[in-house]
Amino acid sequence: MEPRSEPNSEQPLIPAPVATPATTCKYCKKEISRFASLSPAYCPYCGGIVNPDLAPVKPEKDSNPLTGRALWPLKWSLLAILIGMGLLMMASIIVPLLMIFAIIGANPSLISGDLTALEDLVYEVLLNPVSTALLSATEFVLVIPPFAIMRKYRKSVKERFMLLGWWPYTGDSGRGWGRLGRDLAWGLLIAMGLVGFQFIIVVLNDALWSPLIPSGNSGLSDLDASITPRDPFQLVLLVASMMLVIGPTEEILFRGFSQQGLEARLDPKHALVISALLFTIVHVIGGFVDPTSLPFLFFPYFLLSLVLCGIYWRTKDLNLMIFVHGMYDSLLVVYSYIFSELSKVGKEEFSDIFVYISFVALSVLVTYLTVTFIIHKRHQVGAIPLFRDA
Repeated sequence: MEPRSEPNSEQPLIPAPVATPATTCKYCKKEISRFASLSPAYCPYCGGIVNPDLAPVKPEKDSNPLTGRALWPLKWSLLAILIGMGLLMMASIIVPLLMIFAIIGANPSLISGDLTALEDLVYEVLLNPVSTALLSATEFVLVIPPFAIMRKYRKSVKERFMLLGWWPYTGDSGRGWGRLGRDLAWGLLIAMGLVGFQFIIVVLNDALWSPLIPSGNSGLSDLDASITPRDPFQLVLLVASMMLVIGPTEEILFRGFSQQGLEARLDPKHALVISALLFTIVHVIGGFVDPTSLPFLFFPYFLLSLVLCGIYWRTKDLNLMIFVHGMYDSLLVVYSYIFSELSKVGKEEFSDIFVYISFVALSVLVTYLTVTFIIHKRHQVGAIPLFRDA
């Protein structure tokens, strides 16, 4: 019979398990052993959880330890884009057909005799900036696959938004109105810098391919007509569609869902390149109809996509990406409108001021990143957060 221990007698202490600090981050692959005393749980460079036993927030099963999100398997990160684009193509065919039937229903005489008048009318309607803005609503189908897949993990729509990385600015868990102003300011600066970056890339790319493919056509003439406002009303309508529809829907699918899922299962660099390629292919798919235009379209889009994916990889901030994307597209619309209006009075050279402003924004961003990099190297501590709170 074992002797009973007295209530006040001392019990032997069982030492708590001691977690062995990681020496290398498995996400960014950097050596982190010298920072073990300063940041034992997290990588000081990328913020990934390198020691779950010491992290105050435990990652969920099969989630991305970097963010605690991306619960879905790798295959859905790729299939969601395929399904989303399939839905978008169907909507982009059905809605214009309904518009054509409505035109014929309003004027049946168009289908009697010569169909040239009908063709001209349909062409004019579909390439009208108002139609472009209205047809952009079809991009809402892009969010169907991510939200349908995430229903397995989160029932609430709000929780699914937050799982994608989008956070509200109001409420107890909101970011606050001050953060909204900061995100808008950063979004505008980055978008303007990207416009300047894109101008440079397009010029260099055209100089590279024009001697090799003299008959090459960028295929943007019709696109320019459809996004060039003819009056202030069309300008407001197009900008609203870029900010409220195109920016949010594409960023939710490509960055919030697809890229986040790829980063959770693959090396970050591979995930970034794959995500940029997917985004590029979707936007230059029309170039496959005319192969001579493909080189003129692919490389500028790919480099721009790579920068966008890199910003999301660095910030993990879907709110910021939505603003950047929407403002970038809006700035292109505004530039098209300004150039068109100045051309009517023979003063299109004044539109270059817009380009110069974008170059200034690009210079500010490059200077900021350079200074940040130098400070980081001098202090040899964790990466200084860009565009987000420390």
